[in-house]
Amino acid sequence: MNYDPMMDIVLCAFGNESGDDGTEQSLSIAQKVKRKLMNMVKIKKGLTVDSGAADHVMPIGWLLMFLVVKSLGMLRGLHYVAADGTRIPNVGQQLVKFMTLDGTWTELLFQIAAINKPLVSVSKLNEAGYKVVFDENNSYIMNKKTKKVIKMKKEKGVFVIDAYVPKKLETGFSRPR
Repeated sequence: MNYDPMMDIVLCAFGNESGDDGTEQSLSIAQKVKRKLMNMVKIKKGLTVDSGAADHVMPIGWLLMFLVVKSLGMLRGLHYVAADGTRIPNVGQQLVKFMTLDGTWTELLFQIAAINKPLVSVSKLNEAGYKVVFDENNSYIMNKKTKKVIKMKKEKGVFVIDAYVPKKLETGFSRPR
């Protein structure tokens, strides 16, 4: 696993304290997130939230712990068009469950294509009942029903979600339908 300076910040902020008896019930939220992160890996480059993306798209071979299955787009020969006009074929889809640094869990269905970094589509989020706010100091995605918030940060001019996935597929994780 590559060195992630953010992980040092997280571990330092959470400290090394343990619950009264070390059981899951006695742990604070921060301790539970810390424990969970120990078995997870950060999605490199994060998830770029893109107002111009038509779909949530993941690069080929990035998240091997999640099953890739045939997608309707793949079966229909769907192609995405890059900024330079290059046609990029859809080669499947995968349902990705990820956690943010604050312990928020989210599941998104990503289409798989030969791209350079994961893209989260603002229009797909809006269709699914999310509000997306781009702001210099407080950018976030909010589920309108549950009011759960996923924070974004601005990095090199784009908005990114720091997302963590299990190192290997865990039991209880959803499979694509």
